[in-house]
Amino acid sequence: MLFPVIPGVPFLIVALWAFSRSSQRFHDWLINHRYLGPPVRRWREGHVIPAWVKVVAIGGMSVSFSYLAFVQESPWYVLAPIGILMVVGAIYILRCPSQPPRTAATDPAAADP
Repeated sequence: MLFPVIPGVPFLIVALWAFSRSSQRFHDWLINHRYLGPPVRRWREGHVIPAWVKVVAIGGMSVSFSYLAFVQESPWYVLAPIGILMVVGAIYILRCPSQPPRTAATDPAAADP
């Protein structure tokens, strides 16, 4: 049996939410962590999903669906709901920005004259 790889960022976002209500110390640790902090901060500041992450996510969904359809030869009633969920997930991922919004603090050209 093949288990899908679940990305860790959603769990980090839930942990950040929980820590923000329970422990300021752990919340600050997670936000300022060398490796875990940047993706959580990007999500918090503008629901940003980098372009390379989008490619990997949608590619992973495509490979998984192809495996189910062609290697496992799953029946249509199994493939249909899985395919629908993957399309909904892909649409959500593609609708999120790939870069943080431009602000006067990050880009002087974005400031109003």
